[in-house]
Amino acid sequence: MRIKIISKLLSVVVLFLFISTTVFGGDDIKSTKVNKQSGSQLSKVQSGKAGDAYRLFINNVNLPMNRAGALAEVNILDPNPIISGSGGKFAGDVALFAGGFFLSGLANGTMFANAVAPATLVQDYVAGDVANGQTDPRAQLYVLKASDEPFSQSWIDWVDAVALGADYYDGDNDGTYSPIDKNGNGAWDADEDRPDLIGDETVWCVYWDGLPTPQRRWNTIAPLGIEVRQTVFAFASAGAIGNIIFVRYRFKYVGLGNSGEPNELTDCYFGVWADPDIGNASDDFLGCDVPRNSGFVYNNGPDEHAAYGTQPPAFLIDFFQGPISYIPNETFTDANSNGVYDEGIDIPLDTAYSVRGQIKGIKSYPGAKNLGLSSFVMYKNGDPVISDPNNATEARRYTIGLTKNGDAPNPCSFSFGEVRGGVDCNSIDPRFWFSGDPVANTGWINTLEGDYRMMSNTGPFTLAKGDEKEIVVAYVFGQGTDAINSVAVAKKIDDGAQNIFDNNFIAPSSPPSVVAATSSGEDFIDIQWNTKDQVGYSRKTDTYDIKFKGYNVFAFKSNSTADLISGQENKKLIATYQLDDFINNLYKENPNTGGIEMLYPASSNKLDYASYANEETGRIRLRITSDPFTGSNLVKGKPYYFAITSYA
Repeated sequence: MRIKIISKLLSVVVLFLFISTTVFGGDDIKSTKVNKQSGSQLSKVQSGKAGDAYRLFINNVNLPMNRAGALAEVNILDPNPIISGSGGKFAGDVALFAGGFFLSGLANGTMFANAVAPATLVQDYVAGDVANGQTDPRAQLYVLKASDEPFSQSWIDWVDAVALGADYYDGDNDGTYSPIDKNGNGAWDADEDRPDLIGDETVWCVYWDGLPTPQRRWNTIAPLGIEVRQTVFAFASAGAIGNIIFVRYRFKYVGLGNSGEPNELTDCYFGVWADPDIGNASDDFLGCDVPRNSGFVYNNGPDEHAAYGTQPPAFLIDFFQGPISYIPNETFTDANSNGVYDEGIDIPLDTAYSVRGQIKGIKSYPGAKNLGLSSFVMYKNGDPVISDPNNATEARRYTIGLTKNGDAPNPCSFSFGEVRGGVDCNSIDPRFWFSGDPVANTGWINTLEGDYRMMSNTGPFTLAKGDEKEIVVAYVFGQGTDAINSVAVAKKIDDGAQNIFDNNFIAPSSPPSVVAATSSGEDFIDIQWNTKDQVGYSRKTDTYDIKFKGYNVFAFKSNSTADLISGQENKKLIATYQLDDFINNLYKENPNTGGIEMLYPASSNKLDYASYANEETGRIRLRITSDPFTGSNLVKGKPYYFAITSYA
């Protein structure tokens, strides 16, 4: 969802809330801490090289990021105040204050820990790779969009990304990335190179643990030469798919060339870290879902921020792909007893996978497995037992499921929660803090609200010099009828995200966004748009076959696209248009009850495909002559808010 000011007219002020996506099966369009960033960067909106900071905002999630691994807590300015600023925003407010990770392990038997955790004042990674450093002009963010023309500037800029380790499709199999239209037909062909676009928008960068030791919060740890190639990507949808952001981390230990440095980093643990704030920062609960490999946060009842009110969302982080690990006599039969998987000698008992998208495909690793969730923890600034880690030892303890003091919390007595629903507290694995089900109100439940940081961990694994370890996680947002129902909705959407992942990131991509124009007189507002690009849209794969079906036009009382604000109606459907074919009423399955419900009734405004898919004749004009909510006359100088969605 993108919000843009179209024009300030003489008689009324029209603010158009553009939905730049197609809705698949529904159109749940969505729209305090002090920001800790001391500076701000200009928003980068173009494809190709995007500099130091970029805002990924093609669906319901507004996620700023920088080139050193920080997610959400990046202050990017935008002319629109609803979009502008720091924080990961969902449904009209900040739900994620900051995102990043912890990494810990052993180097020559000595413990290390580093992190990108800006809310904990830890930023041990700097832009660029080890060889060229952060002053390398190529060390910036690279943006690819599905709407980019083949062989356009973003494809050309990707040459520098590839030089820093980005993936690409080698169509001519020459081992070099050359985005050249060999036959001059203006389209990409399978024997031509192309960049590694996943979803509808991909943002890539590389950074390494190069912050000098004296500048670190954990100032006993020196740089080791660990590079991270990060890919953030998403699908353009105003439906449930649009509540998901995927993040792929590739860790590579290259070392610094120092004598005596280890050939491998052992007993490593990775923790995907977040400082979630569902509106008001101080009234959150946390939990984890071990079978789903996920951790989540939800509000303690209604939120005092008006944007959320009685319907605060939940936020969930899921491990879709953990690091690959070869484990003798677990993932393979070690026939020669050397502790290493030898293809053709040892017998594989399991298989790991690298799911890399439609361009690169899926790679399998017989004899290995993808590690899952090994622990889930939380901490809270200022608490004597679970406060921010002040040193690397305390950070290491969090990554292996302990408190900062090195203790395993006892589910029977841990003061931050209780065990409910008749579950034996002694039967609960203490590594997975608050692993109960708040929807069913059973198991180990967090009962003391707070402003928490959360971390989902996986390990142990080894980082051998020159090898990469790949981890894929998803940020998932869900908004239900209340705080608890939002947990159920987030898990349901997470299951959908799992399906996308299992199908190698196949998801319906959207048609081009509606570009509307407005005009007005003394007593009316006209909204006009061309229809060719949407009406002519179709996409077919082995998983789905979708075609354009119609438009919906909504009015809003405020600049938020939420259905309700503090329990009051904020959104109203004012016009519908439907393709004139054999489909009339559209229905959907209620995810909570399994029942079939009306989604869109048949529209009286029928669109003839031949006319509205034609560039010359495809145009719609909607005239508004009264206030959509009160029915009274339009008022000069009053802002009116509208959005157009298309569905397929």
